[in-house]
Amino acid sequence: MTNKELLQDISQKQLQLSADFSIYRNETDVKFSKILNHLESDSKTNTKGVIEQQSINTADISNIKTDKKIVYSFAIAIAFLSNIIFKYLWK
Repeated sequence: MTNKELLQDISQKQLQLSADFSIYRNETDVKFSKILNHLESDSKTNTKGVIEQQSINTADISNIKTDKKIVYSFAIAIAFLSNIIFKYLWK
C-alpha cells in the first residue's frame, strides 16, 4: 500500500468519523431542545413550562393550606361558641 492510498484511507475514515459525530450532535441537539421546550415557558404559544407550573402549583398548595387553617379556626370557634350557648343559655 502506498502513501497516497494510506492518506486516502485515513481521509475517508476521518470523513466518516466527522459525519458520524455531526449526526450525533444533531440528534442530541434535538433531544436537548425538546427537554428545554418542556422546562421553559413559551409566551408565543402561551404554554407554561414545568418550572413555571411547579411554582404556580407550590403557591396554590400554600394557599390551600392557609385556607384549611382558616376553615379549621372558624370550625373551632363555632364549636366553642355553640358549647357556651348550650351550657349557659339553655339551663
